[in-house]
Amino acid sequence: TTVSNDDPTAPIPDPGLTCYPNPFRSSTNVKFTQIDNSPTTVAIYNVKGQLVRTLIAGQKLPLGEQIIAWDGKTDTGQPTAAGIYFYKITSGHFSSTGKIIMMK
Repeated sequence: TTVSNDDPTAPIPDPGLTCYPNPFRSSTNVKFTQIDNSPTTVAIYNVKGQLVRTLIAGQKLPLGEQIIAWDGKTDTGQPTAAGIYFYKITSGHFSSTGKIIMMK
């Protein structure tokens, strides 16, 4: 039995999520393209999956290129240890994650 699916599928645009410099020592920038009007969250996690810092929490950003700085500190202002971290963007139905290395 063959089932036909004529539902139109629109490709999901690539937000071009990057982080530079990577590796970094004191600060880095998360760069992406805001592709819709959905609330956006950008967060940093450690290798255990624990939230380290929320850079943007559910904000509606203008469409186009966005650059968000991270100073290598936690939400409480404490410096983070050297190591591997993950930056994650969530906006509408889209979510993407990248890896970053902090050196001391």
